[in-house]
Parts: sequence; structure tokens; C-alpha cells
Amino acid sequence: MSRIYQRRISSDGVINHYYITVPDSDGGQIEVEVCKEVFDTLEDLQRDVWRLEKADQRHVRHLEMMFETELPELLVDMSAEDILDEKFRAEEIKEKLRKLSAKQLRRFLLRDMLGYPIKHIATLEGCSEDSIKESLSLARKKLRRIFSE
Repeated sequence: MSRIYQRRISSDGVINHYYITVPDSDGGQIEVEVCKEVFDTLEDLQRDVWRLEKADQRHVRHLEMMFETELPELLVDMSAEDILDEKFRAEEIKEKLRKLSAKQLRRFLLRDMLGYPIKHIATLEGCSEDSIKESLSLARKKLRRIFSE
């Protein structure tokens, strides 16, 4: 995870001076002295960016694991042609499911495919049940639209 800016604090023995360095439009760097409040606010924003990046990485990892998991299939009585058709249909469905956001997809799979209770999903996600319900509602609406195309 990288910083959205660079920071530096210097002191003349009496007063601290706060500096941030940001990229300019030419690809160079600009250093600007800022007050402590701006410096602290930028630090808070940086932590928020890191938190979001970490959450996104966690969501993507969970999705990758879900898509890599092969569910047992009853292929014993199927012809090679039927197996191939089934595989293509499964790939089409996966592609359509990937149009959901990572969070919506994970919640949809947990609730509608694996049958987890909303309360349990909310606990896993660290959010309210209402948030899960809203996310599921939006995911289902989006899927209805995607599958009707």
C-alpha cells in the first residue's frame, strides 16, 4: 500500500513545520508547508485509503476463492458434449455474476447460494443487517437486469 502523498516534519527548536509532497501535473513533485490541522487531516485520509485498499483486497481474495472452488458435479451419466455445454453455461453465469461489486457478489453468494442467515452475514461483514438487506436487494435487481439482457 502506497501513500497518496509524502510527509515531513521539521523543527527549528521552537516550532514544528509540517510539509507534504504531492505529484504535479508534469510528473514532478511539489513540497508545500501546511498547518498541523491539514497535516493531521491528510494522515486521517491516508489511513482511510489504506483501510479501503485492505478491504478491497480482502473482498477480491474472497471472490477468487469462491470462483476457484469447484462444486461437486454429477457428471457420471453426462456425455462429453453435455459436460462441455454445462461448462460454457457455468462460465457465462460467472461472467454475469462478476458484474456485481465484490461486496454485493459475496453477500449474494453467502445468502442466496449458501443459505447463510442475514444476521450471520452482517456479523461476518461487521455491518448492520439493514446494510446487508439493502446490498442484497440492489444485487438482485442488477442480476435481474443482467440476466434479462
